[in-house]
Amino acid sequence: MSDMKSRTIGFGHRIARYVSPDVAEALTRRGGTAFGDPATRTVAVLFADIVGFTKLTETLSPERTFALLRSFQERSSAVVFKHGGTLDKYLGDGFMATFGSIGLQPDAPARALACAFELQHEIDRWNRKRSGRGADPLRVSVGIHCGPVTVGNLGGRERIEFTVVGDVVNVASRLEERTRAVGGSIIASEDCIRAAGDPEWSMRFQSSREIQLRGRQQNILVHIAT
Repeated sequence: MSDMKSRTIGFGHRIARYVSPDVAEALTRRGGTAFGDPATRTVAVLFADIVGFTKLTETLSPERTFALLRSFQERSSAVVFKHGGTLDKYLGDGFMATFGSIGLQPDAPARALACAFELQHEIDRWNRKRSGRGADPLRVSVGIHCGPVTVGNLGGRERIEFTVVGDVVNVASRLEERTRAVGGSIIASEDCIRAAGDPEWSMRFQSSREIQLRGRQQNILVHIAT
């Protein structure tokens, strides 16, 4: 996956699909000038994905698959927006969210961590409803990393292409991938835990270890929540 993730934001009601309401209002009011010049700042990046989605939907009709994805996206975006995140894009049966990308958020790492755990709680609530009507439960995997990235708008007045560029994006994506191998639901980098500032965050994870990520030579220390 490329280290450049872009998002297209239109004007008016279409903006609300990607950002929280307060940010949407600012973008509508200020248009393409809302982002200013490209800037380097510390951003927390969160990737989430439905585990085994292909197998899960093998016996579903296109209509039911569509409804499943829409429900997942609605629930996920509500959690992301609640914690002040920006929905970068949907990725099939997953999504990428950022914290601190549009506006400065000194507590971006803590927001991303809180979002990850609440997302899992929301999936648990959804699964209880699904179980009541005989549907299979869903598993969602989450990877979180934070660090310096460059953010900016590459588009023009009618088409805002807001991009987040940096190795942080790749690492967060790879962490989400590794949840299957390590048996976890959330993997957060040590960098993210440390940047969150509160030692209690590390206590919410059941284990820690160094892992190697696909395409990278150096191991990375991570925390794993099951």
